[in-house]
Formats: sequence, C-alpha cells, structure tokens
Amino acid sequence: MGRIQQSPAIPGRLSDWTQHSPMTECAFAETLAIELGDVGVRVNAIAPGAVAGERIQRVLQGRADASGRSLADVTADALSIQSLKHFTDPDDIAALALFLASDSAKSITGQTIPIDGGSKAAQ
Repeated sequence: MGRIQQSPAIPGRLSDWTQHSPMTECAFAETLAIELGDVGVRVNAIAPGAVAGERIQRVLQGRADASGRSLADVTADALSIQSLKHFTDPDDIAALALFLASDSAKSITGQTIPIDGGSKAAQ
C-alpha cells in the first residue's frame, strides 16, 4: 500500500479567493485520494501553522521593528489567534507525518489535517 503526504500552507484552510494555491493543494490531496484509493494509496495533507524556530522569530522581530512594538507584544498578538499558546513544534509535524504513513492510519485518506495550535478554533 502506498502513502502520499503533502504540506500546503495554512491559508489553505482559511483563505479567501485571492489565496488559491494552498486550497488547490488541499483539493489535489482529496482528488488523488479518490483516484488512487482503488490501488491502495492513501493521500493526506498536513497543514501546519506557525512553526517554532528561527524563521518565525525573524518574522516576529521584523514585525516588532516595523511597528515599534516589543517582540513580546508582537508574539502575544500572533499567539492570540490560537487556543494553544505556543508555536507548532517541528517534531510534532514529523510525528503526525509518521502516524499518517503508518498502518495505524490505514483508514485515513483525502484529509487535510491542521497542526496549528487550534488557530481556527480560536477565531
């Protein structure tokens, strides 16, 4: 049995018509799941939110510098749209990918699975 996983950007779940590429990626996973299910291939998409690490820190520092606000305030604003108040750990994304590739997920296909600290739930 085969497995395909992709990671569209988070706007795929929250976008309007001007941000179509991630939505297209999510639809692509669904379509592939339908097309390849007969031959035993599962297809899912992982939709991470802001990922903890150097990149998000640079982005937040840039926002702080541009706005004249503190890094702590900008970080608090970024986390305010999430029910869990932390950025996604890259290891958690890897663990989700490993789970989806495992036999434990043998009945999961055609799904876009958010791993974003509950950002949609908090909106």
